[in-house]
Amino acid sequence: MKSLTAAVFLPLDARPVCYQTPKLLMKMAGILPLMPNADWLGNLKLTAAIPVLLKWLETLSDFNAPVIVALDLIAYGGLIPSRIGLETEAEIRNQLSQFYGVLMSSAVYGYSSILRIPAYNNAEEEPNYWATYGVALQEFSSVSHQAMQDKTTLPAWPDEIPIEVLADFLHRRHRNFSVNEYHIQCLMAGLLQSITFCEDDRTTAGLNVAEADCLHTQIELHGLQALASVQTGADEIGHCLLARHLNAFATEPPSVWVVYTHPNGASSYACFDGLPIEVVVAQRLKNCGLVPAETYEKASMVLLVHTPATEMGMGDYCENRPATLEASLQYDTATSEINKAQTNQKPVIIADVASANGGDVGFYETVLLPQANWLNWLYGYAGWNTPGNSIGSALAMGAIRLRAEVEEAFNATCFQQLLAIRLADDVMYQSKVRAALRKLSDAEALSTPLANELLAFDLEIIKSKVGLPLQTLDAYFPCNRTFEIGFAVH
Repeated sequence: MKSLTAAVFLPLDARPVCYQTPKLLMKMAGILPLMPNADWLGNLKLTAAIPVLLKWLETLSDFNAPVIVALDLIAYGGLIPSRIGLETEAEIRNQLSQFYGVLMSSAVYGYSSILRIPAYNNAEEEPNYWATYGVALQEFSSVSHQAMQDKTTLPAWPDEIPIEVLADFLHRRHRNFSVNEYHIQCLMAGLLQSITFCEDDRTTAGLNVAEADCLHTQIELHGLQALASVQTGADEIGHCLLARHLNAFATEPPSVWVVYTHPNGASSYACFDGLPIEVVVAQRLKNCGLVPAETYEKASMVLLVHTPATEMGMGDYCENRPATLEASLQYDTATSEINKAQTNQKPVIIADVASANGGDVGFYETVLLPQANWLNWLYGYAGWNTPGNSIGSALAMGAIRLRAEVEEAFNATCFQQLLAIRLADDVMYQSKVRAALRKLSDAEALSTPLANELLAFDLEIIKSKVGLPLQTLDAYFPCNRTFEIGFAVH
């Protein structure tokens, strides 16, 4: 008997990785995806229609389905609106209270972000003053955190930052932290089954790190470690929580044997996660309801993590290809591990984190392409954005497929579509085509016919390898910028 027939999923916003991916993951597992219309959701600085979402939730009273919810969507209207919105804390709590009032579920998995502090002067995803004072604010944040750790006097307000800017910066941090404390109260009141606090684009030092530490301390003080966690990432956390709920039906948690393509890969520093890659892997395993395997023989799956040789370069693949990659060694290791897994009939999940914001083209061409029968052994792949994003979404993809097969509910077509999208997006677009588009003017770069033309040859190969020769993947720009791409599947 199937353990789950439907699930409610409220994503951070309408970006494909937040909206399209979980929909395919649910359909892949034979689950009816109960999701709001994408037009009601936010996109970049566009705020979601929260009253419409709450009204829509009331229509689901006939479904006692689990709810996976990006709480930033209900609190602020989305991830980026959480950084720029003008709502008061009282208004935010009222919206959340209304949300809990209309739910008809005993299993609500929530995740909420801790405001990031990027070290650049760019306001595309931040308050407008970030265009001028972003670097200075990050430096102030880092110095303040260091003073807290050293128990010394906090720094004075820096002269280069206007008082009103710094005051707004600190007010937003206080509001976000208070809302996250409210989520812990809701967890203790039984309104949430679990809560994951997401350190979005974490660095090694800053007020965001201090806030994360405080939340972790509160979790421990209340003995909530089994229900609440603090980890890096954001966009992929919903995927992980879906896998976690499905794995709750398993007799015992699936176990994963983790292999790194470089001997130093586990300890390599993960850009935008601010942690060693092995720590990020451990976080994602837990959040997906998976456990490390005691031995290779006992493992349910193999996670192959393609890492840099030492540290990831800042920036992304299309601008800064892996400088420390020892390609021959790492590709040979990866090929050997894949062949070993096939011999032992163990599914393989690949997390390509040798660089940020793009899969390693050499790995794809040298290791992946020569392999046959992808669908028999390749259960997940990701190489997009941060290491945490890639590791989490790859693990969730593999874990959900494995569980769907156990439940005899696996939809192979949806898996094929998702795998094709990940490879087309993460390797072909992010690492190859995006670099070419960035050399053009904005008007030329955002041409969907040009993007599809540049992708056409590689897409045909991918479709053939995953078994979708008659379906088309049409590229489009969901946020009207070259940073991300979307693929409509026909």
